[in-house]
Amino acid sequence: MQFSREDTPRHAITRYAPDSVRIAGSDYRGSLAITADSILTDWQCGDVSALDEALLARLVALEPETILLAAGERVQFPDAAAMRTVMRAGIGIEVMNDGAAVRTFNVMLAEGRRVILALVRGD
Repeated sequence: MQFSREDTPRHAITRYAPDSVRIAGSDYRGSLAITADSILTDWQCGDVSALDEALLARLVALEPETILLAAGERVQFPDAAAMRTVMRAGIGIEVMNDGAAVRTFNVMLAEGRRVILALVRGD
C-alpha cells in the first residue's frame, strides 16, 4: 500500500487554548485574524462588544469568502450593525466557539478556500 504525504496549510492551527493558538510552531496570544497568507497580530479587539464596523472592514478588505468569528468557549454575537458591514460585502460570517471555529478554519484552509479566522481575546 502506498501512502502519500498530505501537505498541511501554512497557517493551520495545531493547538489552541483559551489565551493562545499555535501556528507553524509559534504561539500567538491576544486577538488576531488569520488567513492562508497572513497573521494579523495588530487586529486588536478585546471584547465582542467592541467589535465595530472599522475592525470588520479591515477583514472585508482582504476579500475572504467567509469570516469565522470566535471569542472563547461561549458563542458571542457582535452588534448587528457591525455584522451588516460583512454581509453588505457579500461575505459570509459565522460566529462559533473557539473549538468549532479552529476546526472549521483548518478544514476550509485545506480545501483552499478564502477564509479568515478572527479570534477575539480579552486584553
